[in-house]
Amino acid sequence: PGNGIGNNLLWSVGSMQDSDDIHGQHHDLEKISQAAVRNWFDENQSLLGINSKNELFSPGRTRTAIHGNGDMIQMSIRRTFKGIPVVGSRATATIKMGNLINIGLESWGTIPDDFGIDPKLS
Repeated sequence: PGNGIGNNLLWSVGSMQDSDDIHGQHHDLEKISQAAVRNWFDENQSLLGINSKNELFSPGRTRTAIHGNGDMIQMSIRRTFKGIPVVGSRATATIKMGNLINIGLESWGTIPDDFGIDPKLS
């Protein structure tokens, strides 16, 4: 990785170059990259005005694409609110050569904490 703040991911140590198991390598990179991006969002949630612990990384809501033996990893994290999917709203992340180079929030607005999610007939 580069020498920027927090660049401490080492993709090649004990993984990519030491094994012929491409599927296992991709699974490992997926877990490592998701953990790194999750940590980044947790550390920067106040700057972004989001609640990463409650709105991101719900089970089954993250898609990760690994390109070129892990040289580039792209992530799409669909947003939830109180466990309910927020249609059309997601966060994105791109990791290149071990560096987080891009974060995006798509169709992201503030949802008040007291916003009701219980279905009602009117």
